[in-house]
Amino acid sequence: MDASPQHLANSLINNVFYGPHLTKGDNNCLLQIQQALKPFGYDVEVMKARVNDGRHTQNRPKRFSTSNEQKLYCGRCSVHSQSDLHDDAQFHCCVIGYFKLEHVSEEEAAKLGIPTNYSRVTLTQLYPHPVECKTTTPCRLHKNMMSLSHLGSGYTIIDVDYGAVIGDMFHSIIQKLGNLSKSNISKLNNRHGKIILSSGPEYQSPDVRGLIMLDDLVDVDNTQVNINENYGLTDKSFQNKLATLTTRLTILLSNTLHIADEFKTIACYNCPENVPAPPAAEIDRQHLYLKKPSIIFAGYKLGKVNAPHQCPHIDFGKSNDGYYIEDNTRLKNKCKPMTLVVPLSTERKLIIYREQDGLQQQRIITVEKGKALLFEGNVVHSGWTYVENAGKGPIPDLFPALHFYLYSNEHRCNLEDFVVSSHHILTWSENKVFIPMVEDECKEEEFLNGAQKVIDMLENYNIQGDLLDDHVDNLANYLLKHNQRRRVPPPSRRSSRENDNNNNSNDDMSCTSDNMSQDY
Repeated sequence: MDASPQHLANSLINNVFYGPHLTKGDNNCLLQIQQALKPFGYDVEVMKARVNDGRHTQNRPKRFSTSNEQKLYCGRCSVHSQSDLHDDAQFHCCVIGYFKLEHVSEEEAAKLGIPTNYSRVTLTQLYPHPVECKTTTPCRLHKNMMSLSHLGSGYTIIDVDYGAVIGDMFHSIIQKLGNLSKSNISKLNNRHGKIILSSGPEYQSPDVRGLIMLDDLVDVDNTQVNINENYGLTDKSFQNKLATLTTRLTILLSNTLHIADEFKTIACYNCPENVPAPPAAEIDRQHLYLKKPSIIFAGYKLGKVNAPHQCPHIDFGKSNDGYYIEDNTRLKNKCKPMTLVVPLSTERKLIIYREQDGLQQQRIITVEKGKALLFEGNVVHSGWTYVENAGKGPIPDLFPALHFYLYSNEHRCNLEDFVVSSHHILTWSENKVFIPMVEDECKEEEFLNGAQKVIDMLENYNIQGDLLDDHVDNLANYLLKHNQRRRVPPPSRRSSRENDNNNNSNDDMSCTSDNMSQDY
């Protein structure tokens, strides 16, 4: 269901504030609103300029009204003093919300235990920050930060104020998980959670990784019924809290990544009273929404299986019409599908695979509580496998984390597919234990690598021009004939001029990890 500005305001854990109301406009309630909205990427201000625009003349602090709603402005891109007015002497502003000021009666003050001179401020409407502010267009975070981040291409870590965004809704679940014994963990698929098959459905998992699905709980198996009862997941109060949490995360991601115009679940992402007038929403840009919330926990090694971590894979495979993310032209200049991981206890670890300067690299990402990891759907990664202490002592930590998919209607795919990377299984010796589950794919990958070596050898012997092209064409035809199930096109050789032309035309700052994801 689309979220209206009223719904966005009501989704906050607290949108009603009390404080002393001073006649000069210095109001403690407004300071509380600023503090409440800061975790979601807002810099809130009230009117501080005398303007001629009739829509904004009654919004100065000295003229607080108890009869109508008043506006909140973005402090980064609105004019707040006479000296800041533009050369055209016009007021420029970005409205991000509305509030209502009310006096508190003596009876209500006594009931609430607050002084009688306090006022109540209610945040009644909230808008995600527009993509465009005044005359400037900020860089879209999903197009530059994720590609230039020190963490590498296609993923980043953002701040998450746990108290303001998550709150205490998972407290009882975390508490129950903390009481699990080693026996409970080693025999999952019970009322505590389901086992995630870390290596695909037909291959022995090297570890026990638990999963608690939080929605889509209708027509489920008996195990999920027991999980629902154990954690109260089907209770109306819990599902209502989950819906408002999803809305808060939508606001956070919208403001952090500057993608308000791409979320389908935000009915009106721009206040119509902004000056200058905001651009009309482009319906074809609205393609994103958060989907399949769950809690992932544990990841402890099983027996003597010689596999250090989860099998390398991607979360978003081929779209229903046969395209991988990096080949999907419908995603050009748009935010790509992503995975969101938010630790609920102490931390959560993952391994990200990347290629830099022609070398394959592993990077261990530790996401601490108060942070969140975002990575695009074609970033190759592995869940971290922990080694438990010997003996019969308690499990040290299950490292539970909230898990969401940022799904795109421009890339509809089956999220249940476990799309492994045969390339990364072959590249890293510790992952070769997974070869039996992808033996055919690995053989094709080895064959392709061998074919590329032949091409390199021909080039080293200065076989150029038409003769080299003939060798490449013959090799490509051979690969097509003997490898009909291959997932990638046969190797091809481009001249240096063609490569230069392609590099010069690649002006789309997308966040895909092309070198890492071409195996899919």
